Amino acid sequence: MASLQQYGLQSTAVEEYIPWGGIVEPSVMKQKDGSMFSVIAYTPYKRAKEQEVPVIPFCRGWVLWNEHQQRADALGRDFLIVCWNPFYSMAKKYVDNSLDPDIDKDKTVPYFVTVVDRVLKNLQLVTSANLLTYQDILDVCSFSLSLGDHYEKMPDVPLYIDALLSGEIDFDFGANDIYINKKRLYSVTMMAGYDTDIVYGKLKHIAFRHTKRLVLFNPKQAEKSLKKYTSRWFPSRSVLKKEALKGILGSYNGYYTDNFLFLLDEKAQETFPAYFEKMLNAQGASYIVEEFGLKETFWGSLPGLFLANTKPPIRGFPTLGDFLHATLVTTVKKRDILEDAKKKIIHTPVDIVAHLEDYEPAKEEEHVSN
Repeated sequence: MASLQQYGLQSTAVEEYIPWGGIVEPSVMKQKDGSMFSVIAYTPYKRAKEQEVPVIPFCRGWVLWNEHQQRADALGRDFLIVCWNPFYSMAKKYVDNSLDPDIDKDKTVPYFVTVVDRVLKNLQLVTSANLLTYQDILDVCSFSLSLGDHYEKMPDVPLYIDALLSGEIDFDFGANDIYINKKRLYSVTMMAGYDTDIVYGKLKHIAFRHTKRLVLFNPKQAEKSLKKYTSRWFPSRSVLKKEALKGILGSYNGYYTDNFLFLLDEKAQETFPAYFEKMLNAQGASYIVEEFGLKETFWGSLPGLFLANTKPPIRGFPTLGDFLHATLVTTVKKRDILEDAKKKIIHTPVDIVAHLEDYEPAKEEEHVSN
């Protein structure tokens, strides 16, 4: 079989893997497969249980990314990316997976704009947030490819974004390695047990991405997926199984990924992985240093790429704040020990004089007998 390698050509260009098509509304990136996404920039915030973001009933075909982008020696920025892949058939007039009934399949973009506006307004109830447009969307996408090594100005007609943003970046895909602009991609998948703010605080001087993605299911779909995945758990032990599955699902459920991504030059490759992994070990974190799954992890981390790195099991979040860069603040009431003691005192009337009269004769009798 003939190979293009001897001619220095690639049989498949990088842009073929990237679905970004063009910006069809100021805030909407339309993708080549018919899906679309918008980007909301928000300020990390402290949240209280009594003040959570209102729940939006997402279902299959909807995807969320929480993207933290950090430039070296600069303040990091946080983004919530909302993506929708409309499900419809030629025989039907309406979309199957809209959040509202009777949405015409020819009006998916205007409808998507209204849903994103709903998400934005809900988020603004708890923190400052704004919807990105045009150049700002390109900047987020460009950073996700090269971690700030490349900048592209938006053309007058913002189409063919896949080729525009990737054309000047040098990609080299090996067996279990990816090099971008001669720097090796180092990716760590987080499982559990780490403090986001501590990690960010120790990475102020290096460029990186921290991407969390949730490929969403509605409650019924989530229950079905979880039941299938755990069908062989605890056979004939229904009570144990019930306890094991308690708390896995929440208001937002789906296939979840959590990845840190770095581009390391030759010198950093020798020292940084050991430093980062030591820091995670100190927190007792569970993680995987990606090698075999590096390519799938990279593609799945990019905004809009919801098909790559999509694997069970399903994971749930009680609130949107649990998924975002938000710190839960628990209010602890100060206890007044003396006041608590006063409340617990039981007032019992006692005749002390009568008590002493009863006591004194007994004492005298005791003395006489001695």
